[in-house]
Amino acid sequence: MRLNAIIASEYIDRSVESDDIDFSIFIPVFNSERSLRELIRRTNIVMLTTGRSFEYVLLDDGSTDNSWQVITGLNIDYPNLCALRHMRNLGYNFALQHGLEFCRGEWVITLDDDLQHPPEEILKFLAAIENREVDVIFGSYSKRSQNWWKNFGSAFYLIILNKIFDVPRGLDITSFRLIHRRIVDQMINYAIAEPQ
Repeated sequence: MRLNAIIASEYIDRSVESDDIDFSIFIPVFNSERSLRELIRRTNIVMLTTGRSFEYVLLDDGSTDNSWQVITGLNIDYPNLCALRHMRNLGYNFALQHGLEFCRGEWVITLDDDLQHPPEEILKFLAAIENREVDVIFGSYSKRSQNWWKNFGSAFYLIILNKIFDVPRGLDITSFRLIHRRIVDQMINYAIAEPQ
């Protein structure tokens, strides 16, 4: 595993080791002490129904609340959970890049930490990859529930992203996604500054 020039201030390893992981569930965390337990509880219920092997990778990106204490408690309850903590907030894109380096699954599912993405929707990802060769699937919203200024910021970001990368028209790029290992490895190896 190659680590970038970021040193996590703390790291909690999994207490269950396995070389064969189907899914890594990666959650960048920032000030989400109130939602983390419920997010992991609901995600765990969903993943257990699949019969597939999975792990959790949480990256606390310099939270100022009790998120890290919640994460350490979750590590006791979920032995397939590992977590790292940045000493200060470095931003979502950097947290995404760094956290992917700790994901071991054949597929990586990224979720927001605030339950904006219902974990139950993960089953749609799994159905979509059955008997199909895909690299990335994005979960999009029929209606965004966040503040208008966040919607405006997201729309502006997508316009720029579409111009730079010639993203196919109509593709809604969100932080709720399923990414195949071959793409994750490329993102890590090329140290993409804006992996989103």
